[in-house]
Amino acid sequence: MSRCCATTAAAFYALISASAHTGYEATQTSNLLTYRDVGTGPVLLFVHGLLVNGSLWDPAVERLRADHRCIVPDWPLG
Repeated sequence: MSRCCATTAAAFYALISASAHTGYEATQTSNLLTYRDVGTGPVLLFVHGLLVNGSLWDPAVERLRADHRCIVPDWPLG
């Protein structure tokens, strides 16, 4: 199952730190951050650089999602 949510950076850290996860959306007036959360197992956090977005990691996520929880944020300026 794939989830896409929006949250702040601080709330995002709290989400990925939790042992169990569920899909939901948290919003704040500033610093909105969207991310995808797919798969189950040990957590892998994918980070991209400037001028690209999380879709950069799509091929890797497709191969790893069967055995890992893949979290792919879209950072600002991406």
